Amino acid sequence: MKKDIFKLGIVVVIVLFTSCQKRMVQLPQVVEVETVSLTDISPIYIFYNEKAPNDVEVNRKNLISTTHWIFHVDKRNGLEQAGEAIEKLQLKKQNQKAHKNEASQNYFSVSDSIHKELAFVNFTEWPFRVIQEEALDTIPLTSSNKLIFGKDKRVWVNDYEISYDTFDEHMDRLLANELVRDQEWLLVFHGDQSFQEFMAYFTHIKQHQLKPFKVIHVLREDN
Repeated sequence: MKKDIFKLGIVVVIVLFTSCQKRMVQLPQVVEVETVSLTDISPIYIFYNEKAPNDVEVNRKNLISTTHWIFHVDKRNGLEQAGEAIEKLQLKKQNQKAHKNEASQNYFSVSDSIHKELAFVNFTEWPFRVIQEEALDTIPLTSSNKLIFGKDKRVWVNDYEISYDTFDEHMDRLLANELVRDQEWLLVFHGDQSFQEFMAYFTHIKQHQLKPFKVIHVLREDN
């Protein structure tokens, strides 16, 4: 039976004491995440602003470009707002000219709901780009394969909406074709979903070992 990663009840928080204040990050909850042990890290905190939910708060003090970067992103944040902060930090690291370490990686911290412990998801090769929907037509692709993920578990495969509950079955059937399996897939996420919803989708996608067009496109929502 597939576990519903949108309804898991465990809450794992990261607590940061700064300027005599206690700040908490509620981590996204995922299942079947790969176990890694990390040293030589720099933490980044992307807090949820309860008074202004459309404005994330970023704490990146003591950030060292040559270390592994751990992104502690509150699961309640909107994906568009969190994505903009992540994109800026990725570009900052990418554009470092001095003291650059090509081996350093980027990870999201998550709550492993199976083992009930802190875990990490590598997204080093997945740059974020927050764009308008019309910009999708300008992306150079080698195939027409597209996955679009919306809030409330809405999923489109090549412009056809499918039930999230049948996503695995649908993808297994498509990827059984060797030609399709070797093609690129455009990954698109609507920005009005929560970061929790995004992480549920993202970790699920990684399990299918798609050959993605390795950019996470987040659609800006019209105000």
